[in-house]
Amino acid sequence: MKTKARGAMMRYRKLLVTPCLLSVVLLTFFMNAKTIGAQAVYAANAVKMCSPWSVVASPNPGNDTNGLAGVAAVSTNNVWAVGSTQTNGVVQTLTEHWNGSQWSVVASHGPASESQLSAVAVVPGTKQLWAVGEYFDTYWHTLTLHWNGSQWVLVPSPSMVGQFNFLIGVTAISAKDIWAVGNVYNGNNTNTLTMHWDGSQWSIVPSPNPSSFYNTLNAVTSISKNDVWAVGAYNGTNGQPSLIEHWNGTSWSIVSGPSPSQAFNTLNAIARVPGTKQLWAVGYYFATPNSSTPLTLIEQWNGKQWSVVSSPSPGTGFSVLQGVVAVSARDVWAVGYESPGEIPIVTLVEHWNGTSWSVISSPNPDNAATLYAVTRVPGTHKLWAVGGSNGEGGTLTESYCQ
Repeated sequence: MKTKARGAMMRYRKLLVTPCLLSVVLLTFFMNAKTIGAQAVYAANAVKMCSPWSVVASPNPGNDTNGLAGVAAVSTNNVWAVGSTQTNGVVQTLTEHWNGSQWSVVASHGPASESQLSAVAVVPGTKQLWAVGEYFDTYWHTLTLHWNGSQWVLVPSPSMVGQFNFLIGVTAISAKDIWAVGNVYNGNNTNTLTMHWDGSQWSIVPSPNPSSFYNTLNAVTSISKNDVWAVGAYNGTNGQPSLIEHWNGTSWSIVSGPSPSQAFNTLNAIARVPGTKQLWAVGYYFATPNSSTPLTLIEQWNGKQWSVVSSPSPGTGFSVLQGVVAVSARDVWAVGYESPGEIPIVTLVEHWNGTSWSVISSPNPDNAATLYAVTRVPGTHKLWAVGGSNGEGGTLTESYCQ
């Protein structure tokens, strides 16, 4: 597989789960053209720092494509976004920082010429962060980077030998308690991958796989050291629920979840309601086994069980949710993208007000943009969402405050 194509596939791999999504994925890939001035477009629209959602200028170092897949906030003047940048067909990690007035690129790197990042998390009570992804050297290997307050440092992490390893989500409980999740592909089957940082090293921790063919964990969040949740998908019989797994301090186990239809469904992100044990998870599902139109999927954990909560799917082509964050029990946000037909692909933002989910207007540079992650600035009602401008192949950062 050529380098450029492989980089695009990794960036959007949360969608690479069933053949019926192939057309959606290919459409997303080929809409990523070379960057021809996305920064100028963003600058013309920015910088509104409060509601409604508004585009904020962000840099694009690569001359092919640039995209952001994860975002985390330490404070109002200290926000980080991670993803990948591509120059002359070579994919490399991309880390960007918001200092309260502008976004800038901060140096980061993997151990090989090709590497990329999918998620980032703040260590609570500190200015330290962890970012995860993978790098390519014959096979894809796990990649973990640590921000120690002054620079990004490459930290060795294990990989399944002779297999393709991908890290997609990360959560930090403390400086000595970090979880990362993803999947590993051996050429025939894809299985879940969970890794733990104990303050001195990363280690692979066994996690269950309900399917003999395809299993993945796309996101992880934590309530406490003995209460960690990961979500994803698996291919089994028709009508299977999304994959939900729980860490009780000793082992990972599968938790029963609802199935919104008799077809495939997946969860791409999970978030905790602050100060509670309530959780929200988002993704997409197909209404029927023969459907090629993904619809939004939102599930809630009330502390005892998971249930599907009705959510709008405005796209006639498809509607997909990729990120979620909870401000309070009555203030939850989800982001993703939808299509009114074959093209274009546009941003999708939805809000929970304690009673129902509704679509909230969000900007779309070049009428072709996607959002992949969302975060809240601690102690505020300020939000950041990140993704990419498909028309220009550039990074996309959007802000909102209530």
